[in-house]
Amino acid sequence: MNIQRRQEILELMKKLDITPTMRKDAEEKYHAIATYLQSNGIECNIYPQGSFAVGTVVRPLDKDAFDLDTICELSVDKNSTTARETKESVGKVLMDSERYGDVIEFDTCWTKKYANKFNIDIVPAVDEEQEKKVYLVAKANANKDLANLSIAITKGTVSNYRWSTSNPKGYRDWFERINRPFLEFDRAQKRQMILEENRALFNSVEEIPESDERSSLQIAIQILKRHRDIYFLVLNDDKDNRPISAIITTIAASIAQTLPNSLDPFELLGKIAETLKIYAKLETMEQIRFSQQYNSLNLIRRNSGRWCLLNPANPDDNLLDSWNTSSDRAKVFFKWISEVVNDFEIFSSATDTEYFATAKTAFGCDLVDNSSAFAKYKNTASKTFTPIVTPVKPWKDVNDVLL
Repeated sequence: MNIQRRQEILELMKKLDITPTMRKDAEEKYHAIATYLQSNGIECNIYPQGSFAVGTVVRPLDKDAFDLDTICELSVDKNSTTARETKESVGKVLMDSERYGDVIEFDTCWTKKYANKFNIDIVPAVDEEQEKKVYLVAKANANKDLANLSIAITKGTVSNYRWSTSNPKGYRDWFERINRPFLEFDRAQKRQMILEENRALFNSVEEIPESDERSSLQIAIQILKRHRDIYFLVLNDDKDNRPISAIITTIAASIAQTLPNSLDPFELLGKIAETLKIYAKLETMEQIRFSQQYNSLNLIRRNSGRWCLLNPANPDDNLLDSWNTSSDRAKVFFKWISEVVNDFEIFSSATDTEYFATAKTAFGCDLVDNSSAFAKYKNTASKTFTPIVTPVKPWKDVNDVLL
């Protein structure tokens, strides 16, 4: 893929990411929620989790608002409270407020919706009990220090509240250790670019927080997540088989940790997809034969027909559990990876018309149509130019869908 096309795709990803201004606004808002809770008797600490925490946020397809996940960790011993008391204590204080009284309860969180294009999910939690931590640390082997950061979050609503072990801090630490070399590569130049694009927000590169930086690994994950959303939600209308972000992030980071930090997002994507094509052999190959032939590949396993990808920060969490309840999910996942490979092969060698058509089926019509690259293409095309209305693939016409 030539430099120009790589740059065009990177510009598309920036439009899907949370901006530095929005990130700052979101942080101020969840800190304000924490201050309000603390002033009303709830001792707690609120911090980001998930995509917001690891810098791989991508705007959802079905709405303009970003969903930003946070943990509200209460300074309460787990054995002195219940999941219900923890969840309801946070909700009651919020609902009694004029500012936060419109929060909505969901299975794991209270959600506050803001008019300026994001929602904040507040997940009540407490530190996990020591007995459970001892068990997790013993089971975690190489990641004992991460398992020790485990918390207990609340799940359920109204009459069925329960505890569930989670570890967002441990996962973030795990990801950051892998991401650090990629973040450090050519960092001064990348920070200078952020400054030039956000002069109204920053006066110098020293003011730029690390949360506004994006490594090649983070961008590669964002590209995969956007491609996933278009493929599963738009082109195939297959929400049930759409892989969760934790699967994509865990696989991408695990594969990347053995690769040079100088690789750009597209080179990383190629390596990740190449490795996943090998793992696809587990659909038909027994685990023992796969291990003998590919003894260095043990990230994804299929023992006795059961798929397994362990959460690196929680040895009790098999991220592929859903693959074991539906025989289609593994097959559909690896088929999607093949489409990722096919798209980027087209990006590398296609004509301009094929390139932009494929970009639409990969990233969405509105995103591409409103890009400066597509506007330039239309302006420089011949007078006989006709808009691209048919994707280069035999899927339904994404131009029929407003993203």
